[in-house]
Amino acid sequence: MLPKSLSVVLILLLIPLTASSPFEGIIAGSQNHEQDPMVVARVYFSGFGELNRLAASLDVWGVDHENGYFLALFPTSQLKELNQAGFQIEIDPLLTSSLTHRNRLLPGQVSGIPSFPCYRTVEETYSDLAQLALDNPDLVTWVDIGDSWEKVNSGGASGNDLYTLIVTNSAIAGPKPKFYLMSAIHAREYTTAELATRFAEYLIENYDSDPDITWLLDYFEVHITPHANPDGRKIAETGVK
Repeated sequence: MLPKSLSVVLILLLIPLTASSPFEGIIAGSQNHEQDPMVVARVYFSGFGELNRLAASLDVWGVDHENGYFLALFPTSQLKELNQAGFQIEIDPLLTSSLTHRNRLLPGQVSGIPSFPCYRTVEETYSDLAQLALDNPDLVTWVDIGDSWEKVNSGGASGNDLYTLIVTNSAIAGPKPKFYLMSAIHAREYTTAELATRFAEYLIENYDSDPDITWLLDYFEVHITPHANPDGRKIAETGVK
């Protein structure tokens, strides 16, 4: 998330670099820094031409025209090259530290996805949501809605179950309008299943304290299928590309 002070709309005219461009070495070199530690920094520019030339090949997150800088993600070595080229640079320590959040386990997690432990595995997701239903029987139901493709076609020897979490206040009778959320359709969509799971947890944590959420769960049903493709996701979790 960008700082509130950096709310901008970025429209750039990308100007091709010429052989005589003073930025050529910096931008060409940036292609070889994938293994460098990454930082988020503010780079100050002197005009639109300079901004456009740099932004053509940099990972720019936003531009503050009033204060004359852009915020971007850099490999450390590329940042040094920009510094040596005479650019004023300020590393943002808060945003830079946030880059390592993906390596932190969530409270109660056992392992998480290798190299991405902040994202729960299929088993961890299922376990946490099943527990959410056990802990909140009046609000949550954990439903087996069928079998994955692999389980169906292997005759049950392998593959996975498909589950949907139903969140509503069961003490208030229906019928109620239903909202359906399906996530992790593609195997490497690590973020979507985690967001769907956290959304369910947020609803339960704030029921009876947040009036909007309380009203929503009293008079609507929220259906969440966190893993639409558990077969592919479990393959992706092994690191196979």
